[in-house]
Amino acid sequence: MCSIEDTGIGINAEDQSKIFQDFTQSEGGFQRRYGGLGIGLSICHKLVSALAGGMSLTSKTGQGSIFIVGVPVKIASAPTVKQVHPLASAQLPILIVEDNAVNQRVMAKLLEALGYQCIIASNGIEALDILAEQESSLVLMDLQMLEMDGFSCTEAIRQGSAQFKRIPIIAVTANLMDADKEKCLLSGMNDFLEKLVNMAGLKKTLSRYVVAIGNDNA
Repeated sequence: MCSIEDTGIGINAEDQSKIFQDFTQSEGGFQRRYGGLGIGLSICHKLVSALAGGMSLTSKTGQGSIFIVGVPVKIASAPTVKQVHPLASAQLPILIVEDNAVNQRVMAKLLEALGYQCIIASNGIEALDILAEQESSLVLMDLQMLEMDGFSCTEAIRQGSAQFKRIPIIAVTANLMDADKEKCLLSGMNDFLEKLVNMAGLKKTLSRYVVAIGNDNA
């Protein structure tokens, strides 16, 4: 709900009942002191009504008017990040699933600088093969890849064997819009990283799922 107050000429009680009609002003005629077509309040009233809201006013002649607008609002809930506990061991390598060679090297260098080991898969199929043979602590999953994209790969992991179906999967994407986040969560991913990935963001996200280097008691 919001209100707007003016200090104009005000609106008498007789005119208040029709002020939201088309082409209506409190002071009409060719000699009126105030410009405008008299359609502003009518348009506002129609828009508010279309949103299932309402408009009202209080006014005193010569003192001004207060217009009150109320529109029902539903607060959207943000996508809930799926947390995985307990934290995975830092002694296990992190799987990078990325089809761009430059991005592979950049992510690997960042992980190595943080003290983590890593394995690289160039698409979803390679990732599934690696996970079937090599235990990993976490997956950094690109979304757009040939052969098998990140969404399909994640769904396959979640439907796969118990050996790796609960592994944390972090989406790495340049399109971090709300719709993309929702699609990631529905496919089974746990969290998000936005490209270009930086050291601080990577470290913060990993800390939710993998024991920090130097604190691994596994």
